[in-house]
Amino acid sequence: MHKMRGILLSAGIGLLASTVPMVAGAKTTNLPKSYRGSWYGYVSSEKTGKTTTRAFAKMTLSGKKMNYGVYYTTKASLKPLTWAMSFKVPVTVTKKVNTKTKKVTYRLGSKLAEANFATLSLVKVNVNHHQVTALREKIDGVGKVYAFRQPTKSHRWDKTLDLTDLMADY
Repeated sequence: MHKMRGILLSAGIGLLASTVPMVAGAKTTNLPKSYRGSWYGYVSSEKTGKTTTRAFAKMTLSGKKMNYGVYYTTKASLKPLTWAMSFKVPVTVTKKVNTKTKKVTYRLGSKLAEANFATLSLVKVNVNHHQVTALREKIDGVGKVYAFRQPTKSHRWDKTLDLTDLMADY
């Protein structure tokens, strides 16, 4: 039961891929290489007795799809990660440039439901007093989360997201 909360939370976030209407007529593009590859998000942590179970989401981004997996571990070193579930979402990518700041963000949309569901950008965040590049994913109607190139016990998703409406829909 202690793994279920993190797994349900991760699955709920992943299911956003088919819930929000997409902007019609947007030009699609490919993600730049700096965004592609595997990113890990720290979803939740739950303590049962002396054992702490941590859940992670692994997002693998490529040009036309997003692989989304849910993993958990009881080890403080975060290795090995044990697979719980995964799914693939075919995506479309649109590029948006802020005219004032010239910052570039990318919108992920679902090909399945013609829906935009997240805005991606690369940012620098503090992890254990070090500046680290993170993928910031702004999820429409829910909040923003951070993912890193390696599993990291930082920026926990269940502390930053408002999931009451999301979980009520499923």
